[in-house]
Amino acid sequence: MIDYRLLTFIDVCETRNLTKTAKHLCLTQPAVTQHIKYLEETYNTKLFVYEGKKMQITESAHALLQYALKTQALLKSAEAEIYELKTKQVKLNFGATLTIADYVMPTILDAHLKRFPDIQLNFKVQNTSHLIEDLLKGKIEFAFIEGYFDKEQFEHHLLKKDDFILVTSINSALNETITLEELKKQRLIIREFGSGSRDILEKLLANTNSSLNQFRQLDEIGSLKLLKHLVKQNHGVTFIYKEAVKEELERNELKQIQIDGINLSREFNFVYLKSSLHKEKYQKFFRFAKDKLTDIDLSIGEG
Repeated sequence: MIDYRLLTFIDVCETRNLTKTAKHLCLTQPAVTQHIKYLEETYNTKLFVYEGKKMQITESAHALLQYALKTQALLKSAEAEIYELKTKQVKLNFGATLTIADYVMPTILDAHLKRFPDIQLNFKVQNTSHLIEDLLKGKIEFAFIEGYFDKEQFEHHLLKKDDFILVTSINSALNETITLEELKKQRLIIREFGSGSRDILEKLLANTNSSLNQFRQLDEIGSLKLLKHLVKQNHGVTFIYKEAVKEELERNELKQIQIDGINLSREFNFVYLKSSLHKEKYQKFFRFAKDKLTDIDLSIGEG
């Protein structure tokens, strides 16, 4: 079990607030202060400083945090392995983003459950930033994500590429090709902060010296199903992976809009911590997933 004072330290790094950490961990604030003081004395360094009323982490704290998170993740892996040894039950803890979960994983998980019915799956669906956080804390072993991540911390393998497109209602008066400036006059409906698709969109706009603030109106929707419904009802436009609207495009409920001079294709990646002790186990699952998607692509090509 990881030292309880390191758990306190990890939480303070996240909250930047001693009172919030005390509530999270059911401790008194003096106890939280003592835990941090102990670590500062042990490592003979300052971990937190205040700029005005705002707490900031020091370089030493940032370094310690990386090791604390790795230790936490390794111990979680140890717990999982001991569980498997005691119960003879193999268990996979992993996750995927909303788009990948809804439009890529069904085929993979269906095939996996048929091929390996005795393996227990613990599968969660979250946005990219939350999945990265869970990987760092050892809450999950690997993840299928979209968007950007730190390639220095994670081993990564390309699962597939998909076009990242602009769509609107089939009843929209928008031309099939528009300029970026024309796009900014539209109502843009996007995913919540922390999602991979939003991160990709923000970086795309930044590369063209633009930002979300320049759109006429902006709506944030955490549900992919609801987001697509609103766009189909002609309430605005959205950027989305083509895989996620393939059926709506075929049924002429949505139409794709080209942006003059801009074409986007993005990656769905399989990631896990470089420090993991079970890389072979994770890579085996990835190879299975990749093979199943390849089988689908081949069958479509033959059709």
